[in-house]
Amino acid sequence: MTGRLFWLVFLLAQQVFCLRVQLEMYEDSFDDQYIGCVDEMESIAPELLRKERAQRPDLDAAWNVNSAAWEEKKSLAGLLPDNFRDEYGIALLLYTYMDVPMYKDFNYAVREYGQHPDSFMFHSWHFYLTRALCLLQAGYDRKPWSTYRGASRVQFEPPSDPQATIRLGQFASTSTNIRQAQQFGNASFFNITTCFGVDIEKFSHYPSQKEVLIPTGEVFHVTKYIKEGNRLVLQTTNRRCSYYNCAYLGGSKRQSCTYNSAPAILTPLLVMMSIVVISATRFLIS
Repeated sequence: MTGRLFWLVFLLAQQVFCLRVQLEMYEDSFDDQYIGCVDEMESIAPELLRKERAQRPDLDAAWNVNSAAWEEKKSLAGLLPDNFRDEYGIALLLYTYMDVPMYKDFNYAVREYGQHPDSFMFHSWHFYLTRALCLLQAGYDRKPWSTYRGASRVQFEPPSDPQATIRLGQFASTSTNIRQAQQFGNASFFNITTCFGVDIEKFSHYPSQKEVLIPTGEVFHVTKYIKEGNRLVLQTTNRRCSYYNCAYLGGSKRQSCTYNSAPAILTPLLVMMSIVVISATRFLIS
C-alpha cells in the first residue's frame, strides 16, 4: 500500500469512527406495542414466522439453533410468567445469539422501518420479542434499573434543547455491570436509568453480561453530557411512546406519538395518557 493510499484509508476510517449523531425521538423506528391486537397477532404469528424464515435462510437456521437451545435453557430460567410461550424464549435467545448475529440486521430494520416498511422481514420476531419483554416486565416490582451501554463507531450527542426528550430508537442492550458495557465500545458511553428495561440474564447465551434489554419506545431525558469521552446520562421519564400500533394488521403510522406510562411505581399524574407531536429524523448506529 502506498503512503498516499494508506493515509486516504486512515482518514476515511477516522471519518467513519467519528460519525456524530444527535439523540432524538427517531420516529421512523418500529415501536409497535400491539395494544388491542395481541390475540390476533398470536393467531397469525406462527404462519408469519414460517414465511419469514422461508424468506431469510439465515433467520431459519438461527431460529432452529435457538429453538434447541431454549429446550435446555427454559428449565434453568426459573418460574416463567403465565402464558409465556416457547417462541418468546426463543426470540430472546436469538437476540443474544452471536454465532449468527441476527440482532444487527434486526435492529437496523427496526430503526429504518419508516423508510422501508414493506421490506421489513421480522414482524414475527418483533412481536414475540415485544411480548416476551412485556410479560417479564409485569413480574417485576417496577423498580428502575441503573444500567450502562457502550457504543462503537458513533459519537452520540444530546439534543440542542436540554428539555427535549429522546428515545434509543431500537431494542438496546445494556448491562448492570459497567465493565461488561465498556467491552462493547467507547465512542459513546451511557449511564441509563430505565423503568421499561428487562433483565434477560436468564434468557441470554451470555449470562455474565448481566443484560437489561430496553425496548424501542422508552422515553428519556439527557440529564448530563460530558464531551470528553462522550459520556451521557439518560434518565427515564417513566413513559414510552409509539407511532405504530398493530401495523402488520393494517394500523397506519400516527402523525403524533402516543405516550403511556409504566404502572405501579408512578404517581397518578404520570399514569394519565397524553399525546405530543414530535419531530424526528433518521439515524445510523452500529
